Amino acid sequence: MRKNKHFITAVCMVLGVLILTTAAFANFDNANGYTAYKNSLKKLLYMDNFTLKFSGELEYNGETIVKNTALSQLDWDGEVVMHTYSYDDDDQYGYEMYKVRKDTPNGNCIQISSRQPDERWDIYADNIYDEESTVAYQVFGTDGETTNKVIDFAELLADTFVGDLKNNFVITGNEDGVKSYNITLSGNQLPELITSGMSLLFSSAREGMTYGGIYVDIDEGLHSDDYSEKYDELYKIGEAVMQDNDWNGGVVVHEDGSTEYFEDVVDYRLNSTYKYGREFDLDYFLLVCETEPQVESASCMLSIDENGNLIANQIKIIICGYDVNGEKQTMSMEALLEVSDIGTTVIDLPDIPDNAAIYDYSMQTEENGYAFTVTKQGVTTTRSQLEEDQMNEREWLFGLGPNEFVNMISGYDAESLETYIEECLGMTVEEFAAKMVEILGSGTELPNVNEILESDSSTAVAIIGGADSATDIIVSE
Repeated sequence: MRKNKHFITAVCMVLGVLILTTAAFANFDNANGYTAYKNSLKKLLYMDNFTLKFSGELEYNGETIVKNTALSQLDWDGEVVMHTYSYDDDDQYGYEMYKVRKDTPNGNCIQISSRQPDERWDIYADNIYDEESTVAYQVFGTDGETTNKVIDFAELLADTFVGDLKNNFVITGNEDGVKSYNITLSGNQLPELITSGMSLLFSSAREGMTYGGIYVDIDEGLHSDDYSEKYDELYKIGEAVMQDNDWNGGVVVHEDGSTEYFEDVVDYRLNSTYKYGREFDLDYFLLVCETEPQVESASCMLSIDENGNLIANQIKIIICGYDVNGEKQTMSMEALLEVSDIGTTVIDLPDIPDNAAIYDYSMQTEENGYAFTVTKQGVTTTRSQLEEDQMNEREWLFGLGPNEFVNMISGYDAESLETYIEECLGMTVEEFAAKMVEILGSGTELPNVNEILESDSSTAVAIIGGADSATDIIVSE
């Protein structure tokens, strides 16, 4: 969760900087470059057949922190209308989606999607409409008239920045009908409106980092049982310190039980964040800079073909500041957009691996009990939605699922496990036992609940452990 929060913050900062700086990049009139760039962007918004590749990279002090790649294909007249793919090199996580024309009881197309590294594909009924045929609709989600007004407004907004920067734009190539342009600016060349906007972004982000908390400084290499028990013990020490200070500031609790309390949240966050080692924390960059971060340089390169199509656009921004020791801290953001196969893109059906599980929900109707099919290793079975709901409820009962539940309780004593049932599941022990009986089937008795609460962690695992699925966690009388 922590990592996701900072990634989202980083993305927001990147987008904010790119939006403000791109306006500056559009301020040129050399060889009609500004008009060509603007028209190529507008043309891209109304395309219905193309392949678009995007890559983005965030570096901190020369080290790659976040790297993302994405692919988007559109072939409105084809059988496979749309294909999107995104991949996060940092998290090794990807998402792929296809839209295929096919009539079902619930729509005129199906959506086929997969999340890597999961070896599972899902198929759902969907609809496609004529107004979705352009990039503009995908971006703005509005009808044609409203979309045109949004684009006209954006164009006028960009035009207001035209001025002193026009002479900084140069043509770098003109070969085979493709014209290449480049503009490179130092921070002091950016318009005051842009630098003021960036200053506002940084100040707002920094002021939002006013929350403290408890950081437990413990060796994560400990055995899971020992780690959980030790972490809980140290966290309670931290809670006591925070309660004594009305939950202001922050505290670091060391493995030996000693504590460091920081009344100043900035001091706390710099201290605790640093302990995350090589994991990038945008908060750290913003807080460690004693001076307000400034744009050191910004550059934009683009290529436009003989038909006025934007086929490549690269933007890079370098931001720097100085810490209390006068050492330079640098963050750079780079984005590359490539457009190809305009008017000739043909999208193939997904190549689903033989070992993947395929869950097909596209033919569900009330008449068939909202049944769906599951295909594994070439064998297809039909499952009712009621069975699926019951399975999901069983998994809900155990939080993250039976295996995760077993792993979790292996580090709990009886009191902590009872607290989990009451606070996390929102039940009394008796209600927990009754719910298990209800879900797992009438006539099932579960004396193991009290046995768990009265046993040590190893016995608890023996009582519940060994189950491959939630349905296997049924204790005989």
